[in-house]
Amino acid sequence: MRDETILCVATRTWDSLWRESQQIMSRMAKHNQIFYFEPGRDVQEPILKAFRRTWRNFFRLESRSLNENLILIPSPSQIPIGRRHLPASILKVTMPLVVKLNARFLIQHMQRAVKAFHIKDPILWLYSPYHTDLVGKFGEKLSCYQNYDEFSEYIYNERISELVQKYDNQLCMSVDLVFATSRSQASRRKTLNPDKKDREILEEMFAKTPLKNIPKTEREKILEIFENYSDVFSFIADNFGHYRRYFKKE
Repeated sequence: MRDETILCVATRTWDSLWRESQQIMSRMAKHNQIFYFEPGRDVQEPILKAFRRTWRNFFRLESRSLNENLILIPSPSQIPIGRRHLPASILKVTMPLVVKLNARFLIQHMQRAVKAFHIKDPILWLYSPYHTDLVGKFGEKLSCYQNYDEFSEYIYNERISELVQKYDNQLCMSVDLVFATSRSQASRRKTLNPDKKDREILEEMFAKTPLKNIPKTEREKILEIFENYSDVFSFIADNFGHYRRYFKKE
């Protein structure tokens, strides 16, 4: 992928422990423009310390350029959910309100950045299941959710497990593309966000080539094979270059 603009809404600040978001975006920045929105509070940071560090971001836009293609933008502070302190009965009422407010503050902040940097047709790249409300707010051409874990199974999410799973499901259904880091994660989300892109590409291929003469029932069999064994085809494309034009979407 080249010459795209990516709005990455990360769950970790850039200088924190090096994990998925920093690794991937540092590589993507070689050929794309990355706007890395740091969270209002890093996962290991005390709440009051985070608020003192980021409260100004409610009212102004700051940025730091690591290089010409990678720009860091700190986000406003977040209202804490209180998942470790409030009883489950209270959290069922308060958590949706807190998630909604945090999303609203973040959307306003990001829209400010989109306007300031004259960003058009970006790709929205999300990491948190709480960010469903962000989808569709920035004129993005594509929205992605990179799911790197089962957040509802975290021990400190025990009281809000069902709510976290609900948010995860909603985000999977809202975005265009879901990345999963394990087969079990991918399997659970496939029904929420089926791989429609492969089917659309193959159907277009049928319409524009001599394959259009294949009976519809036979086409469906081919589509089913491709969907069931898409991992195998991708492996062939990645490892045997002369097959790339058959199996790889450039």
